[in-house]
Amino acid sequence: MLDAKALQPETVRLLNRDEFARMASAGVFDDDEHLELLRGVLVTMTKQGEPHARITAWLGRALDRALADSYEVRQHTSYSATLDSVPEPDIQVISRALRRQLPRTAFLLVEVAETTLRKDQIIKPPIYAENRCPEYWVVDVVNQVVWVHTDPAKQRYRSIVKLGASDVLRPRMLPGVEIAVSAIPWWPPGSKRARRAR
Repeated sequence: MLDAKALQPETVRLLNRDEFARMASAGVFDDDEHLELLRGVLVTMTKQGEPHARITAWLGRALDRALADSYEVRQHTSYSATLDSVPEPDIQVISRALRRQLPRTAFLLVEVAETTLRKDQIIKPPIYAENRCPEYWVVDVVNQVVWVHTDPAKQRYRSIVKLGASDVLRPRMLPGVEIAVSAIPWWPPGSKRARRAR
């Protein structure tokens, strides 16, 4: 990584979300290149593993089933969070009225962290808090817990709670939604561990 201090008095030129969008529209990036813009920096996203894909799909279906028609549940799509950040959360719950545009507001954002826990716990919370997203979940695949971030203020969440197997996820802005942490398919269906978790 380039040492910005060694460049002084020169500075690193960062991108903003409009420039990122124009570059994507112009075909600057390869079709198979998976990128998100975080604090003005282009970040190459890692390929998701099977547990990540399984849990993301399951959570998306669970939220979709529990929500009324006024909500839309999106998976792996860009989210226009701030002027310098266009992350791609694994799941976002937005108003159905926003379905034809790149959303800038959400009721809930979810990252499923299999190999990206540090990014999802350190880099993304300040971005989502600045965006004033009321609730952000980090689903920690390795430790089988969910970190629930609420009460955004400036660039941080004032409340971060770890929920485990005996807890239930109840998003504040989505009344009626209840997802037991123990119901999340941490293990492949049919495996001994999955049967034991029932």
